[in-house]
Amino acid sequence: MTVIASYPTDMNDEQLMVVRPIWERVGKPGRPLRYDLRSIFNGCLYIIREGWGWRSLAKDAYPPWTLVYRHFQR
Repeated sequence: MTVIASYPTDMNDEQLMVVRPIWERVGKPGRPLRYDLRSIFNGCLYIIREGWGWRSLAKDAYPPWTLVYRHFQR
C-alpha cells in the first residue's frame, strides 16, 4: 500500500527499526499481508494518539479499520 497522506503520529524510520523485530514476531504463519506493517502500526498510533473511534480511522492513509484493530488486539 502506498501512503498517500502523512500524519504527525506516523513513525519515522528510526522508530520503525526498533518496533519491526517485535512486531514481525507477533502472529502465526499464514498468507502474506496485503498491507505493509508500517501502515498498520501507524493506524494504531493514530487511533491511540488522536482518541478517535476505530471506524473513524483515516481512509486516505491507513488500511481498513477492521484490519488495524485486529492487529492492535494481538
